[in-house]
Amino acid sequence: MSGDIVLQAALKDPKRVIGIIGIDNFKSVGVAPADPVQSKKEFEEAIAMMKKNFMSVTVPYFTQQLFYKTTTEAVKKRIMNDVAHADTVIAVKNMEGGDIDEAALLKHLNKKLYLLNSDYDSTNTSGLKAKHLPYDLTYIHATGHYPMTEKPKEFNELLLGILKRFK
Repeated sequence: MSGDIVLQAALKDPKRVIGIIGIDNFKSVGVAPADPVQSKKEFEEAIAMMKKNFMSVTVPYFTQQLFYKTTTEAVKKRIMNDVAHADTVIAVKNMEGGDIDEAALLKHLNKKLYLLNSDYDSTNTSGLKAKHLPYDLTYIHATGHYPMTEKPKEFNELLLGILKRFK
């Protein structure tokens, strides 16, 4: 969700953007789902369920998909507290735009994509390569979707290294 928001913001004023840094996102840019029709159907069903009962969808998803096996209970509790207090209308509205063509927008923006991704879930760069989109991938190991919370010192060091590579 945040990667797409950053991308949309960059497209509004591209002259002020020298690159995009994605934090544990843009993990399958330009890669089509195996079954696009089924994928779209499942996505639409999830959105409808979130509109009815946001927490019934997000709690299991976060718990099963976004935490690493070593994520501490304190970090999980902090993040789940944020989820519990999120403005669900805004969250769902942002998710509804989840079917944008990130590859086409990145191509239009014509800026390098810097990724700082956790390796709990692999980053498929085949779409970036196939569409000739410039990228720079850095992994932070043994964290979930929130590396800045799980390993703040290592995260900050890696982010600083990425910023130093901007041209």
